[in-house]
Amino acid sequence: MNIKKIFLLSLIVLFTISACDSELEVSDPNSMTTADYWQNEEHMGEAVIGIYNAFLTSEYYGRMLQSFTDSRSDDTFGDSGWELYPKVSNFTILPDEGFMANFWSNLYQMIFRANQVLDRIDEIEFSDSNYKGRLKGQALFLRAFTYYHLQNLYGKIPLILETPKSAEEYYPSQATPEAIWQQLETDLATCESLLPQSYANVSGPDAGQIGRATWGSAAGLLAKVLVQQGKNGEAKTQLKKIIDSDMYDLVDNYFDNFTFENENNEESLFEIQFGIFGTAENWAGAPRADWRQATGVNYNYGISNFTAWEDFEATQWFYEQFYEERTVNGRIDPRCYFSVVYNEPEYDTELYDDDPWGRRNKVFGVNPWTDIPNFDGSKYYIAKWTYARIPGYTQESGGVRLNSEINQRVIRYADILLLYAEMINETEGGPTADTYKYINMVRNRVNLPDLPAGMSQQEMREQIYHERLLELGIEGVRWYDMLRWGWLEDPSMVAELKVRDPHDFPTFTPGKELLPIPNTERDVNPNLEPNSNN
Repeated sequence: MNIKKIFLLSLIVLFTISACDSELEVSDPNSMTTADYWQNEEHMGEAVIGIYNAFLTSEYYGRMLQSFTDSRSDDTFGDSGWELYPKVSNFTILPDEGFMANFWSNLYQMIFRANQVLDRIDEIEFSDSNYKGRLKGQALFLRAFTYYHLQNLYGKIPLILETPKSAEEYYPSQATPEAIWQQLETDLATCESLLPQSYANVSGPDAGQIGRATWGSAAGLLAKVLVQQGKNGEAKTQLKKIIDSDMYDLVDNYFDNFTFENENNEESLFEIQFGIFGTAENWAGAPRADWRQATGVNYNYGISNFTAWEDFEATQWFYEQFYEERTVNGRIDPRCYFSVVYNEPEYDTELYDDDPWGRRNKVFGVNPWTDIPNFDGSKYYIAKWTYARIPGYTQESGGVRLNSEINQRVIRYADILLLYAEMINETEGGPTADTYKYINMVRNRVNLPDLPAGMSQQEMREQIYHERLLELGIEGVRWYDMLRWGWLEDPSMVAELKVRDPHDFPTFTPGKELLPIPNTERDVNPNLEPNSNN
């Protein structure tokens, strides 16, 4: 059973109903008190599913997180009629914006749910200690995963590891970045010891459930935590451990990473599970049993002529990077086709008659540049995470918002390979044979030739910047790369970013790389200090 086939349960504050007779108390069968809950391993298993449930909200992976990371990098920009997105994208968002408060709250809601499990799991008697360990490992992983985003996005955040027990604990102060990162390292190392490589052969209620966090999920996130801190030597060791496990590989078809076909494949270390099961849109607010469990990212990124909102576009610079070199058979890098929608006359030539990727100037089965009178053919539309290149569709997710069932692959093996090559280059004074080996694996998947030998450390560094852009662009990865590379602190790079993305970076100033801590949080918590963007 796939975890995304389960209606993700939520924990709601529960209440009792008093009858006229004061001696008679009737419990609402659809709602339970906290005292009634947390009684057995079944409750604990449901509570862990409830943590995953937080991914589904609009203010997390439902659409906001990807939008807030992609739009601030040099591969996309905000072009929405809703002023929130352009303001986030061009670094002018203010701390009094209500949706920013919702975003902060939703991420901490996931942490709260994880802490509920971690506070109580050792009090529950389990018939299978391994099952208990897996639940605990998932709670730790999901909390660490969310803290990874919070730390990168805000810089100064509270580190909450238990549910509040007193009034004072409701007003936490911020931890140092070093304390946050150290906690993540500790928790993820524990996760590695608790989580299975796969749920295929475990026994218990989670047996066979694809989509839960695994050893590879924890190992991959730990590697990214180390990389983000600049702990290159430790990161290299961690990344090599994943490669040597022989658990992962690149899928043959690059596009399989961005459609609802072949999900949870051999390239995926962790992905957010989406599907279409209920009828209600999972926006903000308390989770409901009839939520669709779908995502609206495709509506943010998709083309308005095909019912989407077109809130973001790819930069022209990003598109042009795919033309830096040709495949071994003289064609355009196929990742361009699956990343950006733009008119390319070459696709309709005989050179592409036997193209294995099936490339043609078709979007939703038509050529919009010739068939749609009001189509703005000058824009660089986004293809990733949309239905534009998926056969059989004439509108974005069938013309229904918050109706995409495309899983978000958030840690891919291609990312691991490129990071490992980068760490070798940084720790060994330049590229080695393994640097070339692992980069070429990613390049060869899309028929690009091997890199030329003899590159210097700086030349390889620049090449890795380029490789990661083409492979991982518009996947929420680029922004975190830019942060760890120090680009936002380097005046010469900021000047270059203004050329690459003239829509956003002209209004950037140092310190604006962080999202502002919401005013609503600082109003109620006197212990929260402002960050550089407050």
